[in-house]
Amino acid sequence: MVFAPHQDDETLGCGGTVILKTRAGAPVSFVFMTDGVTSHRRFMREEELRLLRKTEASNAAAVLGLAPENVHFLDFPDGKLKRFHAEAVAKVVLLMNLYRPEEVYVPYRFDGTTDHESTHAVVIEAAKIFGRSVEICEYPVWFWNQWPWVPMKLNYDRNSARELLKVLWDCLILRRFKEFRSGVFVMDVLEKKRQALDQHRSQMTVLESGTSWPTLADISDGEFLRCFFQEYEVFRCSILPAPGGGHSR
Repeated sequence: MVFAPHQDDETLGCGGTVILKTRAGAPVSFVFMTDGVTSHRRFMREEELRLLRKTEASNAAAVLGLAPENVHFLDFPDGKLKRFHAEAVAKVVLLMNLYRPEEVYVPYRFDGTTDHESTHAVVIEAAKIFGRSVEICEYPVWFWNQWPWVPMKLNYDRNSARELLKVLWDCLILRRFKEFRSGVFVMDVLEKKRQALDQHRSQMTVLESGTSWPTLADISDGEFLRCFFQEYEVFRCSILPAPGGGHSR
């Protein structure tokens, strides 16, 4: 089971791995936690954007090899998942009981945005209630949007102290990167992954010409998006044992 805070995180974080799993015949399901409406609500009515992002996610899932019935939308308010923690946990437990997963993919616990880290917290709590041994695979998304993977911008002015603190923080980031000790070679399926990501048109293309419509390619001069098309997708993996220390599945 792949849990995504927003529609596109599933493809960015582990799209190549999903392709390999579905090609091998493994059952895969997606769960989208929020409705994703904050991305472009300056340009589109929320109801229209909500439907658009669902359609895009469904199309991307199809490219990745998923059947429509294995794609679920929980529709919690984008940017506010933390406020609905208990309700989200209850819904995730129901889905886990339905699919009985052996592997669960979630955003990295320190991914750097509220909904991503809230998704991690919700799924981990639900997995403990689920009560069966599962492997937790944490995938980075916004973790990539910092030095050394994207350029560091230093300004030598009154903000220099703040920039120095950022450098020290980035040193911590490098130490955290060592936690990603598992990797899946996805070089052979990167084109298919790109095709899936292209289904998220609202995130990849300017849908209203003449506007400042933001896309993923705009972030950090394109370096952020390049991080998702490397030879390997990386994960922080751990076993969450069943209650009592068993590993029954």
